[in-house]
Amino acid sequence: MANLTELKTYNQKRNFTKTKEPRGRLKKASHQRFVVQCHEASQLHYDFRLEMGGVLKSWAVPKEPVMDSSVKRLAVEVEDHPIDYAKFEGDIPEGEYGAGHVDIWDDGEWKCLDSDPLKAYASGKISFELKGQRLKGRWTLIKTRSSYGKKKSAKNWLLIKAPEKRTKPVKEFVELTYPSRVLYADQGITKLELADYYEMVKPFMLPHVLHRPLTLVRCPSGQGACFFQKHAKVALGPGVSLLSVREKEKFGVYAQLESAAGLRSLVQHGSLELHVWGSKTERIESPDQLVFDFDPDVSMEWADVIKDIQVLRRFLEERGFHPFLKLSGGKGAHVHVPITPESNWAEVHDFSQSIAKELERRHPSRYTASSLKKDRRGKVYIDYVRNSRGVSYVAPYSTRARERAPVALPIDWDELSAKIKPDQFTLRNVKKRLARLKSDPWLAFYDSAVKLQR
Repeated sequence: MANLTELKTYNQKRNFTKTKEPRGRLKKASHQRFVVQCHEASQLHYDFRLEMGGVLKSWAVPKEPVMDSSVKRLAVEVEDHPIDYAKFEGDIPEGEYGAGHVDIWDDGEWKCLDSDPLKAYASGKISFELKGQRLKGRWTLIKTRSSYGKKKSAKNWLLIKAPEKRTKPVKEFVELTYPSRVLYADQGITKLELADYYEMVKPFMLPHVLHRPLTLVRCPSGQGACFFQKHAKVALGPGVSLLSVREKEKFGVYAQLESAAGLRSLVQHGSLELHVWGSKTERIESPDQLVFDFDPDVSMEWADVIKDIQVLRRFLEERGFHPFLKLSGGKGAHVHVPITPESNWAEVHDFSQSIAKELERRHPSRYTASSLKKDRRGKVYIDYVRNSRGVSYVAPYSTRARERAPVALPIDWDELSAKIKPDQFTLRNVKKRLARLKSDPWLAFYDSAVKLQR
């Protein structure tokens, strides 16, 4: 059983009226568990914790632990944590100790290969075996020589994977942890079911999401407890890479999908919405589409909104464009217009703005190009701002972080009717739709691109 003094430092560092972290209470050990938590604080790191003596002995590891015996990871010992911390995921509020987001990256059971774990810990060398989702096999935590007798570095250890008896190549693979975790409570939809959904729609979805800067709505604990992630601090797994993008005053780091495996990696990190830029990374300054987001006032009937969408369609077709339609999965629809990637962001923004304002001029009682609430009463707001550099839109076939798990779904123009609502299609009923589809509604999207001309 732990002594309360072992958790004193933990408790002193936290204000439990503000943070949702568990209080440092004594608790009898149930078994030898371990947990690794990805901690997106001021500096991204991985908190490695072993249950020992009634507490979680803890180390901060600056870089992701890997199954490679040639790699030695610095592990800085930190204060003991209560056993309940092994289940903690969520946000630590700004201004609090360790402020940032915490996800469980791996967990399982560990077995000390020494007779007494606490004596091994006190000696400065712990040999153990891990049985986790990601980390497996034999490992060693060893205090560095410089730690002895030097106060400043007294907490420095090394985390080292022991060599396997047989030499095997280290392969990167995607494996879901907590596959049964419920992400949509109202429907009982699990992480595995969400991953299976993306496996099903990937042939339709990938052409529209690969190699574009991503913005994510992540809900590790499920829909209803989400946060918007524009910049990425760490690679999110196989099939997802990091991209440095110039912004106004600095460079921002974005995630981008490289392959189908990336969809599963994003699910692993609790991503319930995928938003993308209107340009590909190889020509990031040249958008390849216009996007008009039809956002109707709550007082409007969907049948009337459909008429307004059709007006934009005809307006665009009369000018030689080939618009495509996507239900937003919310309360409106998005009209996407493929263009050749020859214009810059300013030109694309100004052109889309001119279209929105022209419709507003022609039909002032039906449209507004203003985002102000006072200007939107009883009208459709034509959001052209999606065509600004750095602004994203919800990706085709992405789920939405809303009740029922609706999907942003491409449809044919002849399907647009009052019978099909903008949030009609969900993760669970899209399968039937895809089964009866004769062809992909957006199959000719990129082949339909035309040059933008003022």
